[in-house]
Amino acid sequence: MPHRDLRAFVVRDQRPACGGRTSGCTPGSAFARATVTLREGRLIGRRPSLAELPGMGAPAEVVEDVTRRRYADPAPADGPGSPAARG
Repeated sequence: MPHRDLRAFVVRDQRPACGGRTSGCTPGSAFARATVTLREGRLIGRRPSLAELPGMGAPAEVVEDVTRRRYADPAPADGPGSPAARG
């Protein structure tokens, strides 16, 4: 696909950033993915896109929080705060 066609598609595709979905979509992540695609001509996944966000001006604390919430291992079912631990 010629670069100008790719650019036109990505710009058109990102206008509604995530199409109103909230599950599995972070508008900043979508923007970072589009930016890397336009800049480098390659596609990246959601997780690598989060690493791009601080360089685009996103607060590191916010990026760390989103990364932790999305990719941290879930707490064990019998861990602190679980119904089993509360007795």
